[in-house]
Amino acid sequence: MSGAIFIETLKRIWRQTLYWGIGLALLGFYIVIVIPNIDTLKQYQDIIGNKMPKAVMQAFGISDMAVLATPEGFIAFGFLTYALILLMVYAVLAGMNITANEEDDGTMDILLTQPVPRWRVVTEKYAAYVLMSTVIIVLSYIGLILGRMSGTLEFSIERMLLAGIPMTLAVWLVIAFTAVAGTFFRRKSTAMMVVVSFIVVSYFLNFIGNAASGTAASSVKVLSLFQYADAQSVIQHGLTFTSLAILAGATATLFGLSVWLFERRDVGL
Repeated sequence: MSGAIFIETLKRIWRQTLYWGIGLALLGFYIVIVIPNIDTLKQYQDIIGNKMPKAVMQAFGISDMAVLATPEGFIAFGFLTYALILLMVYAVLAGMNITANEEDDGTMDILLTQPVPRWRVVTEKYAAYVLMSTVIIVLSYIGLILGRMSGTLEFSIERMLLAGIPMTLAVWLVIAFTAVAGTFFRRKSTAMMVVVSFIVVSYFLNFIGNAASGTAASSVKVLSLFQYADAQSVIQHGLTFTSLAILAGATATLFGLSVWLFERRDVGL
């Protein structure tokens, strides 16, 4: 039956998804209520500006310290930046569950004995994890909104939602990249190492590029996934079509590659 794998996957992962979503929602709620007003934000900006070298702040993507004195800038720095890193962990776990984990424990052999095309296995599992990752992000935003309703700090929900668009695409991309690694490499441990290395190297390329702002070395950040999912940049300058197109195009390409590789993979060997 069409969609059976999708539904079964949702049944298996909805509890974990709920836990992830509640955890990020609590983090978002805390970040909002911990700052009572704009004056406190300005004090926070002054402390950070006096204690932290400019190069260090640039490395974290903050080129203008004034952005920390705005509710949106503070939330982007204190919540969205770290939420993205946590969501990368979820994305890796999700991508490994598409084919690699089930192949490793032998259940993929059983699934493939059924009259189900291989492309449907990857497609429906990927769709399920894309949906669940989106649910986690939605729940995290509910935490932000509840914090806004419970506290006194006002911020633009619209601008925060815009900042979440590239973050969501980046998570989908990592799920697809992990699926590619899981179908390409024979050993699950090798696939995991490749994916983790990709994320770590991508993070440090962005870190180095931001720290070296204004120099030739800053160009390395164009190779980083985090460059295109930068919430601070969206808060300051708005959405960039080029960044969205790169994320969406890379995700579609990686997803297609994962399907192509799985169609040709000798499962269980």
